Amino acid sequence: MDPRATRDPATLSGDGAPCRTRICGVAAMHGDSQRTTRRRTLSSILLLLGALGLLFGSGPLMGVIVAAKMGWTADPNPNPVGFGILAFFTFWPSVLLLVIGIAFRVVGR
Repeated sequence: MDPRATRDPATLSGDGAPCRTRICGVAAMHGDSQRTTRRRTLSSILLLLGALGLLFGSGPLMGVIVAAKMGWTADPNPNPVGFGILAFFTFWPSVLLLVIGIAFRVVGR
């Protein structure tokens, strides 16, 4: 006798696999829960990457600017070219990651 014939047909898809549609209430709720968890995790990762990109990309340049304004450097008008280039290449990607992470958080509610 076929083992699939003894199962409840409402819980099986056409090929005999467990149902993952909205008809099977428990499976659908479990799938939605996983999707929400993945979206929150993804948004957390994007927010973290964006914040770290801003911190480590623009932070050194801001540190040199603040140190010069406070008089902590020997040169009152430093020229931090390397830190400026680093900030140039990391600022907008970091802002984009933050915006996408915030959008995922708002949509996930």
